[in-house]
Amino acid sequence: GMATSAEWQSDWVYQHLDPWYGVGVYATAFGAHYYWDGDSAPQTHPLWRSLDELEAIRTPQVGRSEEMQEVLRRIRWYRALTHDRLPICLTDTQSPQDTASLLMETSEFFAACAAQPERLAPLLDAITDAIIAFSEMQIEAIGPNLALPGHQMICHPAWSGISISDDNMALLSPTAYAATCVPYNSRLARHFG
Repeated sequence: GMATSAEWQSDWVYQHLDPWYGVGVYATAFGAHYYWDGDSAPQTHPLWRSLDELEAIRTPQVGRSEEMQEVLRRIRWYRALTHDRLPICLTDTQSPQDTASLLMETSEFFAACAAQPERLAPLLDAITDAIIAFSEMQIEAIGPNLALPGHQMICHPAWSGISISDDNMALLSPTAYAATCVPYNSRLARHFG
């Protein structure tokens, strides 16, 4: 089916494979665990309840969590199964802000976005570092089959950039968005061209 659909002339056909494994992949790098509820997508539970717990945050070693390993296994499996004949994109990359909202108790997190966004900076910086590092690991694993920008986008091997899901932007004031999203998303944009 993928081989046939690759020849269709339509923007509604994603002509690449996607190693999707839930939206919490980057949260697992910080110690979050996936919880599966039947056939639903995996969920994570917050690790931190207050801003005070974020002061010692550092960038974790990426690629070690079981979920990140699963993304890399899927990439290798796709390559072997297709004999490198189909492009592969990056996994579903949540923005640093979205990932932070999975790691911290929700109401505390959004209150901090509005009232004390500077205290979220260590966490948002660490997540941004993790996204860069794990995206680079995926790019290396995908090799010549890389299709960018990524998950749920029209992708092409000749394109650049990175696709991120920044779902929380709908919940934030312009000021909170400027403080907790723009610097980190811009850093990703610069890094990935």
